[in-house]
Amino acid sequence: ISVTGVQTCALPILICISFVFAAHVITTTTDNANEGVSNFYNISVQNTDAANTSNITQVNITIPGSFSFDTESNGTDSIGIFLGDGQVLSWEADGAIMNLSTNYFWFNATATTPGIYNFTVMTLNASGAFFSNLSIIINDTTIPTMSIVSPGNGSLSSDSGLDVEYIANDVTLDS
Repeated sequence: ISVTGVQTCALPILICISFVFAAHVITTTTDNANEGVSNFYNISVQNTDAANTSNITQVNITIPGSFSFDTESNGTDSIGIFLGDGQVLSWEADGAIMNLSTNYFWFNATATTPGIYNFTVMTLNASGAFFSNLSIIINDTTIPTMSIVSPGNGSLSSDSGLDVEYIANDVTLDS
């Protein structure tokens, strides 16, 4: 066997570039609360960005209009300074949440109406603003009321087929 030529093959060089987008993991310890009483909300913000320039400088938590923030109930274990009040609770500082770390932001608020609501959490770093929603369930704890319309109070009847007219009220049915 003789080889008269050598064939060469140029292998293509593949360059893989991957982009890692910043992720801020937002969770709460309170996702189920009762209406009409002050509830404690503790929200954790995990900064999973590895770059030194990815430190979070601002955290805003927007609560629904039917919630009332309990003034001076806020706190954090970060170096962030509280600037919010009312519906937008805000903490700001250079390095409020350092890269690859977790910090907590807490406050008390009262919801007056049962239902499912969202808290919107905005985190800000050099890459931009990131938004997350936390679903909060507010339980109906108001006892329904009922009143008899007919027969009138104290009425006596010997009728075995007595018709009763009544009115029932419940917060979740009245809307």
